[in-house]
Amino acid sequence: MRYFAGIDGGGTKTHCMICDENGIIVGEGKAGASNYQIVGSESCGNEIGKAFSTALNGASLNSSKITYVFLGLSGADEPYDIKELNYICSKIFNTIAFEVVNDVWICFRSALRQKWGAVSICGTGFNAAAKNIEGKEIILRAEGFELGNLGGGDHLSRIALHHAFRADEGTGSDTLLQTEIPKALDFSDMDSLFSAFRKSEELLERCLDKIPPLVFKLAAQRDRVSQNILINFGNTMGQEICGVISRCGMEDRKFPVVLGGSIYNDHSCPLLIDSLITRIHQTAQNAYIIFPQRPPVAGALICALEAAGIASNDTIYNNIGI
Repeated sequence: MRYFAGIDGGGTKTHCMICDENGIIVGEGKAGASNYQIVGSESCGNEIGKAFSTALNGASLNSSKITYVFLGLSGADEPYDIKELNYICSKIFNTIAFEVVNDVWICFRSALRQKWGAVSICGTGFNAAAKNIEGKEIILRAEGFELGNLGGGDHLSRIALHHAFRADEGTGSDTLLQTEIPKALDFSDMDSLFSAFRKSEELLERCLDKIPPLVFKLAAQRDRVSQNILINFGNTMGQEICGVISRCGMEDRKFPVVLGGSIYNDHSCPLLIDSLITRIHQTAQNAYIIFPQRPPVAGALICALEAAGIASNDTIYNNIGI
């Protein structure tokens, strides 16, 4: 029996699963963040190796039993990123065959059996990609706000903080953000929060996971500033998704748009998704939305099997849960 590993590495966690050639999952492991652009090459390699080792132990296998490893990693954006990540992974997997792609592609394969359409991930960061029926692929550079990218929990947190401080200084509209953000971050008021930010820029990185859910919560409570943040955020990300759709020439086709990641999965207020869908339909009115029911690592397993020459079939899809 041959065994295969799929790995999903992102800005908050790393997830590995191992399956046999029939798609039956036999081991699973988790570790910390492995986006090398955020944590550095050494930590990236350590966390990927930890998730892989944990999955091997859970499957009672040693690495020599693994035929192929397929990795979908955030930060795998440009050729030089892939080169660096290949070097990192070569030291982990040694003689095991492996492939590294951007994590959007494994998210897409985790959601459906069709191999073409559009996909976007919105978690810590944001990215979008599309593949048309002829096989043409387009993916965003996803290299930060200054280089054309807007989206993800990072940007959502920064925008919310901006409006909270504007309200606190009387230069913007009143919003519950100015009282609720300090509470969520364990500060007494905006002044003490301001002082903490001045003393340590690392504070922002430590609180990114707390602010986005708060924005959704306050928007559901009819806080107008929070509502507008979500509406504008959804419209901008929808516009970015439309960019890859148009570059693939898919505007007049019917196709799925897979939305994965923690920001898209927060359904406590529908305004962001409503705005995003409206913007997509302005460009591609026959597009339809799919939320993955399986984690992205399931898509990595499908890709690992296919890379080793095993064609996906109903049995494999069903065993993996797609």
